[in-house]
Amino acid sequence: MIRLSRVSSNVHRKSIQIKDILDIEISHSAIVRLQVYLNLKKNRTDKIETLERKIFNYAYVNNKFDIVILMAVSGIEEICVATRTAETYSSKDF
Repeated sequence: MIRLSRVSSNVHRKSIQIKDILDIEISHSAIVRLQVYLNLKKNRTDKIETLERKIFNYAYVNNKFDIVILMAVSGIEEICVATRTAETYSSKDF
């Protein structure tokens, strides 16, 4: 989060204007619902990242040589490497 004391006066003024508009336009219940949604989204994202990490670790343990080679490819993500390895070698793992 940016501290308002470190930003220009123009940015500070705009920030205050935006807060004032939000106070007028958005009800308290809408803010609460938005916060609940954001918390749920963060929770789901965290769970997905944990699952992706577990999948990659499993694939790495069982197919280390192939994983190392595929990870050397620029731009390929870990979950794609794990999926590709599972598709290629074992339908049980996929």
